[in-house]
Amino acid sequence: MLEKIQGIARLSGELAADVDSLHGVAITRSVHYDQVSLWFLLRGCWQPERPFALNANIEGRPVPMDARLREIAASLPATLTLRDRQDHLALLTRWFFSNWRDGEWLPFDSLDSIPYRKLTNAIHRVAAGKADTPAQGILPIG
Repeated sequence: MLEKIQGIARLSGELAADVDSLHGVAITRSVHYDQVSLWFLLRGCWQPERPFALNANIEGRPVPMDARLREIAASLPATLTLRDRQDHLALLTRWFFSNWRDGEWLPFDSLDSIPYRKLTNAIHRVAAGKADTPAQGILPIG
C-alpha cells in the first residue's frame, strides 16, 4: 500500500512531498535590473527574500556566484516556526500553478543537497527574461 501511495505522489508533480521534506527555492526577477530575488522554502515555510546581485566584487575582484549562493544557504535558519506553514504552502501552490508565475522553482532534498549549477543556470534564465514562465508579477509573499 505504501508503494502505491509513493507512486501516486511521484505522479503528482514537484510539489508532492511530505511537508517536512518540502524544500526549494523560487527564483524571481527583482525590481533592480542587476538582481534576482531568491525565495527559499524550508520544511514548507518561506524564508525572507534574499536579493541576489548578478555580479559582485570584493576589493575589485569578482566573487563567483556559486560561492555567494553557498554563503546564503549557510545563513538560512536551522530552526523554523511552523505556525504559518499552511499559509506558506497556500502561497507556494498559488504561485506555482498560476498562469502569471514569474520565475522558476527549483526543488531540493535538503540544504546540503542544493543543486548549485542548476540554481546558477536558473538565475541566468530569470535575469535574462527567459524563465519557463512569463514574467508578469513578483512572488506575493507578505
